[in-house]
Amino acid sequence: MEFPVRKRKIKLIEVILVTAILAAVFFPRMMDIQVAADEYYWISKSVYLEEWIAMDTKAESWQLNNLTLSGPALPKYIIAFSRLLGGYDRAELDRPENFTFYYEGETLVGAIPSDKLLFISRAPMVVLSILIGVLIYCLFWLGINRFSAII
Repeated sequence: MEFPVRKRKIKLIEVILVTAILAAVFFPRMMDIQVAADEYYWISKSVYLEEWIAMDTKAESWQLNNLTLSGPALPKYIIAFSRLLGGYDRAELDRPENFTFYYEGETLVGAIPSDKLLFISRAPMVVLSILIGVLIYCLFWLGINRFSAII
């Protein structure tokens, strides 16, 4: 069984336009999303990357516990990388004591990350969302047609 070969190619300008539209939609709305308790966790535990690089075997990230064994490391590392690029040191992080609090409870104990830290922590995830949106657009464009990709 042979499949028909399509020789259609997406133009670069179209990919750039889709990327720009997605960025214009996602980036301004990024800060409108309410902060959740697990987001505090990922931001505060982003110091794990620095502890692993420094080979600090007495640090929390090297201990066997529920936080180090069950939680995926990649989000912490992505946030750590963007945080370090943004100029935030580990001493500037708020370390929430109780991850069961909601936004109001975290505000009361003073564990809310600053807006700049929150922006820097969310930016790589928004970039990944934009890239996934472009990928989905390209897959629909190549698999079906431009109209379905736009929809």
